[in-house]
Formats: sequence, structure tokens, C-alpha cells
Amino acid sequence: MRTSDRCTPGLRGALLILLLVPLPALASPSYPGVVESELETACPPPCAVCHQDQNGGKGTAIKPVAESMIDQGLEGDDEASLRAALAGLDRDAVDTDGDGISDIAELKAGTDPNTDGQAPICGPQYGCGARVCPSARFDFAAWFVATLALAVAMARRRRRAAR
Repeated sequence: MRTSDRCTPGLRGALLILLLVPLPALASPSYPGVVESELETACPPPCAVCHQDQNGGKGTAIKPVAESMIDQGLEGDDEASLRAALAGLDRDAVDTDGDGISDIAELKAGTDPNTDGQAPICGPQYGCGARVCPSARFDFAAWFVATLALAVAMARRRRRAAR
């Protein structure tokens, strides 16, 4: 058996893993910045204000404030519809959590419009304006390198086992 024949199944397996492992869907990356600039908030709101978790993604905008914005015409990957939805929430003084403070007022105050308390959405600030902010960005390059390294390790292991 040729060396290239022994390596092929391992590489095929690694490529199959690459194709079958689902990549996380990413939210509209500009939306938090648009909300921050339109409403002049202290920080961009985290994705979890609208989405089920910090990863965001299509079909995950299920929080009450997201549903209110969708009712106002919000569409994915359309900053103009986001601006119009924010204006609609402000115009209609929408209060999705029923706490007596409009969603727009809560966002401007840096609190979560989905809860009827004063849950902050901006992380703590330290020193010269630095802020602890979790990242929801998916690093495709790191994922690819790690998967490639796994494929090479699997191929080497099979080669050693075949000796």
C-alpha cells in the first residue's frame, strides 16, 4: 500500500468533519453600533438584548423588544429598517416589559428593555474608559487552523499505526 493511500482516509475524514461541523450564524454586526449612534447610548447593546444568546444569528431574535421592532418593520441585514423600527418604538412609546418606561428610554439609560427592573446592559467601566465586553465573534481562521491541525494529527497517527 502506498503512503498516499494510507493518508487519504484520514484527510477525507477531516474534510468531512470540516463540512459537517455547523458554523455559528452571525448576527447583523452593525446593528449594535447603529443603535448606539441613533440613540446616543453609553455602549452598544449586546446581541442578547434582542437575540436568545450573545451569538445572535438569523431566527434567534426572539426577545420581546426584538418582536416589537419586527412589528415596527425591522428586517435582517437592513440598517434603514432598524432606524425606522427604532423611530417607530420611540414614536409609539412602546414598553414591551410593561414597567412604565419605554423601550427607547431604557436603551438610552443603558438598561434592558426586556426586564421590568434596572438590569444594566453596559458592562462595568474601569479606569480610562476601558470596558469589559464579551466577544461573540466567530474566528473562522482559528477554527480552520485547529481543524487542519486535527486532520494532520489524525493522518500521522494512522500512518504510525499502519507501520
